[in-house]
Amino acid sequence: LTAAGDARVALVVFGDDAYTVTPLTRDAATVHALLSPLKPDILPTPGDSLAPALDQAGKLLRGSAVSHGQVVVLTDGFDDPAAAFSAARRLRQSGATLRVVAIGTQKGAPLPGGTGSFVRDAEGRTRLARVDLERLMQLAAIGGGRLTRLNELPILIKTLLTADNPRRGAQRQQNIQVSQWRDAGIWLLPIVFLCAAFLDRRGWV
Repeated sequence: LTAAGDARVALVVFGDDAYTVTPLTRDAATVHALLSPLKPDILPTPGDSLAPALDQAGKLLRGSAVSHGQVVVLTDGFDDPAAAFSAARRLRQSGATLRVVAIGTQKGAPLPGGTGSFVRDAEGRTRLARVDLERLMQLAAIGGGRLTRLNELPILIKTLLTADNPRRGAQRQQNIQVSQWRDAGIWLLPIVFLCAAFLDRRGWV
C-alpha cells in the first residue's frame, strides 16, 4: 500500500461470498486503516468460495473502465476450484492479470478458534490449515500470472509497479524497501483486489 502511490486500489474479502470493503480509490491510507478491524468472524457466514470474489474484482475493474487491471489474491486455498478457475479465465479474457500470493505452509498450522483456543474436529483433534500450492499455481496460471510466496513479495511489488506504469515503476523501484511483512502480508497495488483465507480455515481476508 505504501508503494502504491497514486495508483488506484480496492479491497475485497471473501468467505462463503464476496464483500467489497473499499471500491477503487487513490486513498491507499484509508484502505490501510480498514485492515486492522477485519477479522474472520465479522463475515455473515464462513467459507472459501473464491469465484464470487474474482467476479467482484472484475466488476470493480470494468466499472472504472480499467482494461489491464492487476488482481492479487492472498489465500491458503479455496473450496470451489471449478468455479474459481472459470472466474480466473474470465478475468484474463477481460485483460486483467491474476496474481496469487500463497499464505501458510504445506505442513500446516493449528486453526485458531474464536475464544483463544484451537479448532478441533469431531474426534477432538486439532484441525490444521494447509496451503494447497499446486491448486494455487494452477489458478495463477489460468489467470495469466504466477504464484508468489510471502518471502517473494518485494519482487511482486516491483512487477506490479512496472505493470502499472513502466517508466514510473522503474523510478519507484529504486526506493522500495521491505523490512517485514505482518501475518498475511495484506497489501494491494494498482487496481488490486485482495482476498485471502486468513487463519480461520477456511476464512478470508
